[in-house]
Amino acid sequence: MRERDLSRVLLVRACETNDPDGRFLPLGERERATRQASMVAARSIAAKGGAGPGQAAQAEGSEADDAGVVVRRAEALCELLEPHRPAFARSRRAANFRIALPLVLVGGVALGLFADVLGSARRINLLSFPLLSLVAWNLAAYLGLGIGRMARRVAPRESGSRVAAWVAGVAAWWASPHRFFRRGVSGDDLAWQATVCASFFDLWRTQAHDLLLARARGALHAAAAALAIGIVVGMYLGGFAFAYRASWESTFLSADGVASVLGLVLGPAAWLLGFDLPGAAVLAGLESPGSGPAAAWIHLWAVTALLVIIGPRLVLAAFARVAERRAAARLTLDLDSSYLLRILAPARGEGRAVDVQPYSYRPSKASEQALRELLLELFGNRARLSVNEPVPYGAPLPSGPDEEPACFVVVFNLAQSPEQEVHGDFLEQMKHRVESGGAGAGLLVLLDREAYLARGVDASEPDDRRKERVAERRRTWERMLRECGLATGLFGGEPLGEDSLEAARAALWPDASRAS
Repeated sequence: MRERDLSRVLLVRACETNDPDGRFLPLGERERATRQASMVAARSIAAKGGAGPGQAAQAEGSEADDAGVVVRRAEALCELLEPHRPAFARSRRAANFRIALPLVLVGGVALGLFADVLGSARRINLLSFPLLSLVAWNLAAYLGLGIGRMARRVAPRESGSRVAAWVAGVAAWWASPHRFFRRGVSGDDLAWQATVCASFFDLWRTQAHDLLLARARGALHAAAAALAIGIVVGMYLGGFAFAYRASWESTFLSADGVASVLGLVLGPAAWLLGFDLPGAAVLAGLESPGSGPAAAWIHLWAVTALLVIIGPRLVLAAFARVAERRAAARLTLDLDSSYLLRILAPARGEGRAVDVQPYSYRPSKASEQALRELLLELFGNRARLSVNEPVPYGAPLPSGPDEEPACFVVVFNLAQSPEQEVHGDFLEQMKHRVESGGAGAGLLVLLDREAYLARGVDASEPDDRRKERVAERRRTWERMLRECGLATGLFGGEPLGEDSLEAARAALWPDASRAS
């Protein structure tokens, strides 16, 4: 997916997530954008005559169509939002930043030129030469990169998270709506924009982690090489216009020690240039206040900078550029995410049957409505839901439907106490039915919390305490379900949110791909 398209989708997601009631982004505009994007996708499918022969081609075409709907919808909503809220446009531009390599090189070279490393005294101290510090710093940086590379093999995502977070943080600061005073913008709107921008950069940092990391590394490598180039050029310009002398002084080193240090640092450059490094006797004569010609030393330091700084940094910058292109090519939409499942629900689920089996209780009308809402958003609004009569406590598994469903959904009452010998045995029978029914079926276990909230929890208790009670009872069920190799989701008693949908998607057995 193109980087620009993905940034639009994530920005719209941040807007909708932080505005569930449609106060700032009206719900009607969202629905209209969805319908228009779906109509464009439908016309595109009709023009192409379908996705192509074979199930694989159809599945691939379906995914492409779904992604197209999401992208077109996000584009339409961004066109609605960004003209009146420039912070959103700035956020997307900041997220899609690209540091021009020529600009980095020119800036680094200019900084190096103005550094005046030779100084106005026209005397070079061989042991405090600025390039010696740069060489040491770059060698330490290479060591850090090597350690980081080993760390990425152990924890690929965590090792560069700080760099990616720093890049996203800088971009978020630059795009923050609070940095720009806007007349006619209410405090609530401005606060919402700030929340949206922060949420967008969190999403972008997670989705484009590798891309941000590669770009930051490429810019830093290019800047380090450019700085060294500027320093070297500045040395030669200064040496061309003025006569510099070389000397050294040290509290701890003798001439023999200085010879050893310079041989270690400048030895490779001397070998390439065919120079014989001066021995201790010659260096003793250069000890301050003595001095000697500086031209040879400038040549040696220039070649050393080329070998240790400029060359390796440019190679690393090239590798970072390749990594950036690969990371950009890997950008994709997670069509199984709860947010996109809800957006795509109206067009999904064609020909998909879902068989719902309550166990040992009958859901109330409100619970059944909440259950239908959850399942339709999970499997698509076009899916066919069949809610069966409840199975009595301890009764065996009834005969299955004539048509093989896409998913069997078992519904338990959260207020009941789970029993491995009863509920667990029923689920094992259901798992056996799914396994024997072929690759097309799945199993989902859901807990109805409405009855528990109505009877087992005091309505006067604080919300946090009520949620904790529900969580405690859910953990009791989860311990039993883990023995069956299953997970669970919740519904009823509260408005359907992305967390509930995500939990239900994650609880699909044997895997979550069946919901897409």
